[in-house]
Amino acid sequence: MRKQRTVFWIALFSLPFLAMILTSSLSKRRGLVDQVQILERETERMNRENDRLNRLVEGVQSDVLKELEVRKKLNYAKPGEVLVLFVSPSPVVTPSPEPSWWQRIFK
Repeated sequence: MRKQRTVFWIALFSLPFLAMILTSSLSKRRGLVDQVQILERETERMNRENDRLNRLVEGVQSDVLKELEVRKKLNYAKPGEVLVLFVSPSPVVTPSPEPSWWQRIFK
């Protein structure tokens, strides 16, 4: 009888501590699950961005785009084509206005 009573009191005092440990573990687990979900969403976003950038690189590496860049930067024309270059006019220099009388005095 005395042994059963001792076991009962030990179990009674241990239950709150076990409950605290269980609650803490569940809380940590919930936090980790939330982190995993956030990281999975971030991974999906980065994979979409990576796919977009890969398509952009493929487009830049295409022969058509390379040809357009060469034609634009090096003024290249295919045989039979006529190249037209637009040159902007040189800036017109305007004479500075004559200083006013008070500017001439303090000069």
